[in-house]
Amino acid sequence: MGKENNFGKTAIISEIISTGIIRELDDSGRFCIPREIRRSNKLQDNQKMEVFIYDGMICLKPYADGMTTKSMITDLMMTIEANEENGEIKKRVGSKLKEAAEIISNFEEKKANAAGEN
Repeated sequence: MGKENNFGKTAIISEIISTGIIRELDDSGRFCIPREIRRSNKLQDNQKMEVFIYDGMICLKPYADGMTTKSMITDLMMTIEANEENGEIKKRVGSKLKEAAEIISNFEEKKANAAGEN
């Protein structure tokens, strides 16, 4: 599984750290990230967060304005390739990431072609 290292490159982690903190969702589906977690991860008030779903988990990461989904996928593919010892991750995730990158490239190409026709 990948984890962002305080706004840095994606890294493969072998464990999930349990904080022991339980939060309830409100009627609008919101919850508060505890102050100590926000501080230790350098999250600012009103900071945009990107939401990912992986293997039944909801993952949050600070949104990087300049980074596109395509560049994040490419970065993750390179990280998986660099970690040869994680053969299972590479096998399960690598082909899906390549497929997603291809779909995004095709969409961007169609979008650019449509803009050129107008």
